[in-house]
Amino acid sequence: MGLFGNILRAAGIVAKKPSGKYPEPAVPTPPAFIPMSYENNVALSGDCERQVYVYYGEPLSGIKIGEYFGADIVTEPLVLTSALTGGTWDTSDNGVALAYRGMVFGATSALGQTLSKIVRSGTGVTVRCRMVGWYAPGVPDVIMTIPDPDEIFAWVDACEGLGRFVAFDKRHDEECEAATSKVQTARWLSKMCGRELPVGVDGDCVYIEDDKWAGRRKSGIFPVEVSTELIPTPRGSKAKPHVAVFVNGAMAADVSARCVHYKTLAEHAGERPYFACCQKREGHDGSPIWRVTVVYLGR
Repeated sequence: MGLFGNILRAAGIVAKKPSGKYPEPAVPTPPAFIPMSYENNVALSGDCERQVYVYYGEPLSGIKIGEYFGADIVTEPLVLTSALTGGTWDTSDNGVALAYRGMVFGATSALGQTLSKIVRSGTGVTVRCRMVGWYAPGVPDVIMTIPDPDEIFAWVDACEGLGRFVAFDKRHDEECEAATSKVQTARWLSKMCGRELPVGVDGDCVYIEDDKWAGRRKSGIFPVEVSTELIPTPRGSKAKPHVAVFVNGAMAADVSARCVHYKTLAEHAGERPYFACCQKREGHDGSPIWRVTVVYLGR
């Protein structure tokens, strides 16, 4: 190149010969998180299988096909980037992350809200996982093997109802089942009434046919005044007394012992309700029907 070539070299703008090698694409590393210590911990293990989406294979490099291992639930918001596709998962939008020996390897949407609720209550969660094969080279196929979700829900409700942590294997003890029932009753009545009700309330619904409904005909859920009383049985009768239900002062229903709603209404007959409301619904035959929900404070 002579003098001109020397000038170009001095300026540092002479093209280099290709080396024949290209830089390897950057492999995403698992997001860092702050390990937490918890006052209580629960290990969830069972026969119910739920998929885990593995984003990083390296943390599981020592796991063999068919092997079980424990994974910690991480509820801290994290963004996982797939080492295989480059796709991302933001756990602040959906699901929870899973970590093995302090390193995040994947995420799951199964029971995400429930698992987050458990961790927020101050209980660390470990779930049993199993490697079932390879999704792709270097990317394991992993499932969680956990208890039936209904069992997990019942245990969470028991802890909430008792206001303290109880061991998972104690969830069917008498006090736990009673606490679970109270929480689930409050949740069901809250849904019926369209408002948050305290744990410990009791109540039920009674359905009134449209042609027998004498109350207001409004849309949505609206409050009503409800009172109840037992209707005396004839002397010598062994039948259980019916329950008369009055809405805004007018008798709206005569509930017999054969009705599924009888037990609760009879137990609270004569008591002043904590709250009562009504909503127009559709009956089994498509005709209008009015649902009256009555809520009582627990005894």
